[in-house]
Amino acid sequence: MMKKLFISILIIFLILLSFSCNSDPEVVEEPEETTEPVQFERPESEYNQAKGLRDVISRYELHNYAETDFQDAETSFTEAENHYEQDNEASKSAFYKAIAKYNVVIEMGFPLLIDEKREEADQDKHASEELKAEVASPDSYQNALDVYNEALQEKEAGNYEKSIELMEEAKILFEAVYVEVVEKRDRAQIQLDALNQSLKDAEQQIIDDIKNSEQTSP
Repeated sequence: MMKKLFISILIIFLILLSFSCNSDPEVVEEPEETTEPVQFERPESEYNQAKGLRDVISRYELHNYAETDFQDAETSFTEAENHYEQDNEASKSAFYKAIAKYNVVIEMGFPLLIDEKREEADQDKHASEELKAEVASPDSYQNALDVYNEALQEKEAGNYEKSIELMEEAKILFEAVYVEVVEKRDRAQIQLDALNQSLKDAEQQIIDDIKNSEQTSP
């Protein structure tokens, strides 16, 4: 009797063990990986660079020399501002486009503007040369000419703002040279007129003296 009971218990244990081995292994779920979107920094450097170029163009009105490129640059600049802090990657890309176009406007506009400034200075330069300023006021003329030539050198070196500044200064100096020569000429003419008048007066005095002596002679 005990033997049968023991066998029955053993069979039950084996059956339970079999079910335990055949059951599916426990699946451990791993936490899902979360990827946050890449955050791009605000393109402050690009913004400041574009704004600086834009200010230069506005100050010298260079947009008049490259209107199409300027409008393209303005479109990109506006787009960049609209994306600023909303989509900094797109904003940065648009600022790069604006910077490239603003530089085109500057490279096209400045030489043309300097040429206009040179034509204005040339008018005063030629006017002073017609009065022989290099002879009448050599120091003043040479000073103006040195500034004029320096302005041209700065243009060739790409220092456009400095070139404009010097060319405007040269124009003022040539104007001053012209005025100086005219004043010298006028003073010389006044002195010449006074001398001629003195000679006429002296000549008339001699004539009068002769007439008087003839009238008083016996």
